[in-house]
Amino acid sequence: MDLLLKLSILFILLGYYFLNYHFSFSIPCFFYELTGFYCPTCGITRMLFALLNFDFIKAFNYNQLIFILFPFIIAIIGYGIYLYIFDKKDFILKKIPIWVFVLLFLIFFIFGIMRNLSYFPFLRP
Repeated sequence: MDLLLKLSILFILLGYYFLNYHFSFSIPCFFYELTGFYCPTCGITRMLFALLNFDFIKAFNYNQLIFILFPFIIAIIGYGIYLYIFDKKDFILKKIPIWVFVLLFLIFFIFGIMRNLSYFPFLRP
């Protein structure tokens, strides 16, 4: 059942990419639709699609914070996949101190505020 779930998620993601690429179909940001403000993660989908097309400048412009953190996110996911494949009981998130998560939360919070201020229009997706 675990494999079927993963294959289903992969199929849905590929289908979403196909619909977005060929028909410009995308899921709107619910936070933006409800409040009119950009959340810290607004623009991630467009950033990922730009990365798939190797358009790094456009990807950076969609979400600067996630673009900068993306290599670290990929490294953590890759390490998690490695642990899963080789059935190791290690879990990387247990090794990261709590202050790192607090710092990341503060960075996301401040980024979310800054991208909605008129002084920083270049932070908007």
